[in-house]
Amino acid sequence: MTGCCSVIYVGNDNLLKFPQLKNTDTGEVITDAALTMKVYSPDGSAVDGQVWPSSVINNGDGSYSGTIEGAAELVEGHIYTAIITGTDGDGHMLTVDRDMIARARV
Repeated sequence: MTGCCSVIYVGNDNLLKFPQLKNTDTGEVITDAALTMKVYSPDGSAVDGQVWPSSVINNGDGSYSGTIEGAAELVEGHIYTAIITGTDGDGHMLTVDRDMIARARV
């Protein structure tokens, strides 16, 4: 399966970027969210090898980033789902997800 997802690499730290998160009602960029991330295996369980939830960094411009550590037990060819959740400065709940396929770095 190609072209379906972002690529993450087995045995490497992977920086996930979530650019320009926006309020779906107003279209305004959200710059004040407090977020965490969990990464799920194809079977729906949290990926082993890393403590979840992990912190998501607010980059200050409406973009956010989180890291999947190299110790995370990823299997080449499997599709994983990162889900970030939290609240914005007004207390509104936020959820963003991203599918990713694990590849071996060559």
